[in-house]
Amino acid sequence: MPASLPVQARQLFTISLLTFFCFQDTNAQTFTVFSKAGRATIVYDSKGPALDSISAYLLRDDIGKVSGTAPEVVNDLSKATGSVIVIGNASSDLINRLVPGRTAWKDSLSGKWERYGYKTLKNPFENIKQAFII
Repeated sequence: MPASLPVQARQLFTISLLTFFCFQDTNAQTFTVFSKAGRATIVYDSKGPALDSISAYLLRDDIGKVSGTAPEVVNDLSKATGSVIVIGNASSDLINRLVPGRTAWKDSLSGKWERYGYKTLKNPFENIKQAFII
């Protein structure tokens, strides 16, 4: 993560993250970010915008502050196992591997700026038990 990132950007990210986890969909599946048994790996697409990488590392730092152990950050889905948090654009190759084809969820995000969505998948791949896509 770049050391030159302004304090205001870090604060905004932390507030956004807290807001994100406070407002949950009652129909959503649960996703454990960390527990005594382990923690999720954060995955981002290295071909995506720099903001994906910055977000991945800021999230890693925040989880580390809360849990005492920072999760691993990778840019290759095949290097991740268990639970993963996937950060990327709805039209990225990484997201398309997890959610192939056209879906209402992807359509609601495609072509829009400053918008986010999330989706939880169970067993999307043999090495991935659960994926939380942001």
